[in-house]
Amino acid sequence: MDAMEHIEQVTGPVSALVYPTIRFEELGRLLHKFGFDAERIDDGGGPAWRTLGSPRFTALLPNTRGSRPSASEFVFLYAHLFSTHDISPTVVRDLRWKTIYAHLIVHNSGHIAATHDLMLAGGVTERYLREQLRTWRRDLEIVRNAIRNQLRRAAGSSLH
Repeated sequence: MDAMEHIEQVTGPVSALVYPTIRFEELGRLLHKFGFDAERIDDGGGPAWRTLGSPRFTALLPNTRGSRPSASEFVFLYAHLFSTHDISPTVVRDLRWKTIYAHLIVHNSGHIAATHDLMLAGGVTERYLREQLRTWRRDLEIVRNAIRNQLRRAAGSSLH
């Protein structure tokens, strides 16, 4: 009976702070809270946060609401992963169905760009944002590992 009472106490409504939308400053605070070393930059499309450690990516918060200049309905995440013309198409093809969020394209320079729009409208909890960023981080690591493996193959060495 004691175990059942314990379960009843654990289950039930969860109380969490819900943001109607995320403001630019709040996004930076949350990035730091979730362990990302990020700095504020001007990205040409507006102010953005760029991570300084691994994984390196930029979080651009476009202004989609004219009445609320520093709030947005989504954040645009992007990262440039350095690769070569020879292996980038193979990496993108091989990872087509293996990344959950990262949309991959090959730039004219041969590098791979990973992008993702993270929705922020309709009520956002810190847990939701943390889990979305965790999955984004995982996707970037998958791409980075695939590039490394293809570079090793192209160089004629592989680890068994």
